[in-house]
Amino acid sequence: EDFHRARRKQLAEIAEDEDDAFTVARHTFLELVYGEHPRHRPVSGRRESVAALGPEDVLAFRRSFCVPGGAVLAVAGDLDPQAVPGLASETMGDWTGKVPALPAPQPPGGAGGRSRFVPMERKQTHIMVGGVGIARCDPDYHTVALMDVVLGDSAGFGSRLGRRMREGEGLAYVVECDASSTAGIDPGVVWFYTATSPPRAGRALDVLREELES
Repeated sequence: EDFHRARRKQLAEIAEDEDDAFTVARHTFLELVYGEHPRHRPVSGRRESVAALGPEDVLAFRRSFCVPGGAVLAVAGDLDPQAVPGLASETMGDWTGKVPALPAPQPPGGAGGRSRFVPMERKQTHIMVGGVGIARCDPDYHTVALMDVVLGDSAGFGSRLGRRMREGEGLAYVVECDASSTAGIDPGVVWFYTATSPPRAGRALDVLREELES
């Protein structure tokens, strides 16, 4: 009963995402950038995959991955650090298992020149442009994070993109970029986003490209 309740809730959240233009644009953008790399998949899942899950799938996942080999123990509070290993052994000593070896996915290739238009009955057109970004360990990570602020981080108020697209041409209220927050062990994405009225979408895209190229 708990499983089916949770699945219904998850499916309802996915349905909301499918009706949200920004989320649809974001998911479509990630599919184009990552291709077959696992990071192209929505974290919340897809309607067909979640609907197909049963309690036995959750139990199988738990038995395979919720094991000591894939766990991290964090301890906080007024405890003697030297006593922690003994307490952990006493409490979880019969908990065994190693995480199954999984093939490491190939880094995304970052093939450019791909685009997709998703028609939706909305008052605004949501535009995302970008590609494969950098990994967290990249020596240029902090430089790229600074670039985010200069170009259009945090909705772009006072940023270069904001001055051009919002204050200069009145094309959009929100214009922003992000090239660092998704960086992890694998490369994240660099993306530039704005939303504008459908008749002005072409001009907004042109200005966005001009700013990125300059």
